[in-house]
Amino acid sequence: MHKVRFDDIFIDYAQNSRGEIAQEDVLELAMSIKRIGLLNPITVKKSDPAVTEKPYTLVAGYTRYRACSEQLGWEEIPIMITEQDTFVVMTEENLKRANLSPLQEAKWLYR
Repeated sequence: MHKVRFDDIFIDYAQNSRGEIAQEDVLELAMSIKRIGLLNPITVKKSDPAVTEKPYTLVAGYTRYRACSEQLGWEEIPIMITEQDTFVVMTEENLKRANLSPLQEAKWLYR
């Protein structure tokens, strides 16, 4: 599996369908990753050079990204590169999960 440095990943927080991520969720996930490992890589796409100089843009896995970088102190993270439409990938990942609130789901679908 391909890994990249966190410094090479552009984070567009405005694109995160969940909005603000609770620190409690980040800590809980970090403990799980520490115990059993990272089960799924984050999903990135090649960045638009007009937006950022960083080679990759985060598409899915904001909480995993934060847990591994902020709480576990990793320098790099496993990635999956997608060429699919960003909206489609984020929607697929987030709507398949049961923990989106109705308000979060409505906002995301509206977008």
